[in-house]
This record gives sequence, C-alpha cells and structure tokens, in this order.
Amino acid sequence: MSDQHFRKQIRAGIVMLLPIGLALALVLWVTVRAYRAEARSLEGAQFPMPQDALSDLPEVKDVAFRAGDHEIKGWFFPGTRPGAVLLVHGSGSSRLATKDELKLLGRAGFSVLTYDQPGHGESEGRPSYGPSRREALLRAIDFLAAQPGVERVGALGLSYGGYDLIHVAATTDRVHAIAVAGTPGDLERHGRYEYSGAFGLRFFGAKLAMRAYDIPLEEPTAESVIARLSPRPILFLQGEKDHTVPKELVFRLYDAALPPKTWVDLPESGHCDYAERNPELYARTLESFFSDALAAPRDPH
Repeated sequence: MSDQHFRKQIRAGIVMLLPIGLALALVLWVTVRAYRAEARSLEGAQFPMPQDALSDLPEVKDVAFRAGDHEIKGWFFPGTRPGAVLLVHGSGSSRLATKDELKLLGRAGFSVLTYDQPGHGESEGRPSYGPSRREALLRAIDFLAAQPGVERVGALGLSYGGYDLIHVAATTDRVHAIAVAGTPGDLERHGRYEYSGAFGLRFFGAKLAMRAYDIPLEEPTAESVIARLSPRPILFLQGEKDHTVPKELVFRLYDAALPPKTWVDLPESGHCDYAERNPELYARTLESFFSDALAAPRDPH
C-alpha cells in the first residue's frame, strides 16, 4: 500500500469519526453542565450567621440541639401563644431564608423555631438529602414541643423543606398543622421539568447529582404519602409567577391531599419570595391558618 493511499484512508477515517467524536463531546458537555447546575442548587454553604440578621427582633435566641452525630444550630423565638411553628428551609440555603417568616409569626405571638439543615449554615455534617435531614427535622420537633408553654406544634416547609415535612408528618402525629410553599410532590417529575430538553441528557446529568446528594428518588413520593396527614389541616402556598416549581406540579400534590386543605395563590410572587412580593397577604394567611389550626381543641363536654 502506497503512502498516498494510506494517508487517504486516514483522512477518510477522520472524516467518519469526527462527527461521532463531536457528538460524544456534546453529550458529555450537556451532561456535565446539568450535573454542575443541580449540584450547585443542592450544595449547602456552611457559614456563621450575620450578627444583625434579627436585630429588630431581640427576643430571638441562638439555640442548638443534637441530631445523630451532628450539632444543629437554630433560632428560637419564645411567643405568648400555646401554638408554636417550626420553619424548614429548602435546598442549598439556610435558616436565613426563613427569617421573614420567623419575624411575622413571632410578632403574631407564636413561638417559632428555625434551624440549619445538616451541612448548611452553622449546622454540622455534610449536605445530604437522605436520612440526616429527616432526623434533624424530628429532633427539631422534639426541641420545639419541649419548650415551656408550647402545647401544639405546626410547621411551614419552604420548597424542598416542604417535601421533607410531608414525609416526616406522615410518620408522626406531633405536627398538628402543615403548611408548604412552592413544594413539588414528585422530585423526579420536577427534575424532568427543570432539566427538560436535549433528548433527556440534561435530566440524566441532574439525576447523577441528585444521587450524589442522596436525593431519595426511590422512596414513595410526597404525593403518595400526603393523604396520611388527614385529618390535620394543610395549607398550600404558591406564587403565581413561580417558574422554579410551577403551579401544575404543586397542584398535583394538593390534589392528592385529603381535606381539610387550603390553596392560596400569591399574586406577583415567584418561588418562596412571598414576604417580599406580597407581605400583607402572606402574613395574614399564615397567622389565620396557624391561629385556627393550633387553637386548643374544644372540649366536647
């Protein structure tokens, strides 16, 4: 075989393989990009809380409790009502994301506890969406229920925090009222929405990140367990301009719940930004819901 003929064959081979190589490179690029985007949304940042975060609510106390091997840090506001509210932040954030809710519920007289999930804010551990989050939530319920004057406990979960809250409330009757804000009922369905396109490659990359952070994709969905919360009241809050977790995904969760349940749309609001975008309606809705739901049961006699 002549050198010229050999070179022609090499060039022909390169021409044939180049599109395949480019396609594989594109597949890898799309997959890695989606993986990194989802990992960023799940990664918890550990940092000290700003000293002036709640300077206008001086009664708030820094508190800590144990959850497994980890010390969990939080804020507690001692209220005057017998009802108390636990706040559960979403993925990749901290208790700072719930400071507006702490203020408005505290000013309404409720005792309020908010805390950093393991591996977030000031809490110990690694960012994980497996059993450690649910354990921390259960221990937070223990802590709040043990406070002087607290007779009944309600809870508000923001975004993914609502997903955890539904699962935990399905296993214990110590949470007497449940409110969820911008919460999807099926994590895989939400992932397919958020990472749609590219022939499923974006969702494939995101799903790899979900597994790396122990997202419980194999467990029953919140949609499948929420009926167990009945007859406890459930409040669903949804921003009309929420494109992170759109209304149709949250409404499937609402549809799966049994009465008593309430749906509230918040105009001009996006994903869990209600205190900023619609403060009066948000405050009025939360105070009304928890006031009614956490009132002492009437004596039938």
